Amino acid sequence: MADTPVSIGIDDIVLSRLTDAQRDVMLDVILVWGKLDGAMGMMVAKALGKHPVEGADFVKDMSTSSRFLEIYKQLKDHPGGQAAARTMKKHKKKYELWSKVRNRIAHSNCVGHLRGRPDWIVFQLYQREGEGLAIEATSIEEMKNAIRWGRAMTDLALKVSEPIG
Repeated sequence: MADTPVSIGIDDIVLSRLTDAQRDVMLDVILVWGKLDGAMGMMVAKALGKHPVEGADFVKDMSTSSRFLEIYKQLKDHPGGQAAARTMKKHKKKYELWSKVRNRIAHSNCVGHLRGRPDWIVFQLYQREGEGLAIEATSIEEMKNAIRWGRAMTDLALKVSEPIG
């Protein structure tokens, strides 16, 4: 995952509206993460041997991270499931990493882009940094990588959740 440039000052930011292309990428991140959340819920239901509707009731208050953890626990405790549990643990770590991109988009104020670098979107977070509020930037490429990973993980979760036969 790419890092925010070391220091971002107000002179480094072009305060502007997003372009349609920038907005589309950010929207894709949010939509992919929503689909991944549902797919992981279905995977939990499958791991527990529950009907999808019962599974939905079971996971309704679980974060997606907790859904990964539940699947990991089920696999770890299943005879012969240790290798799959380790793989799920790796997927969970990747999820936590790429979720930072989604969370920044969903929970921060988008203020523009870096001067001379319209492929880096700048966000103001409502959290203290020194004497002001935190400012971070995320590249469009990083967002696209989060989308690719999210789609691949969603596809895997849906494939695993399909009925056998």
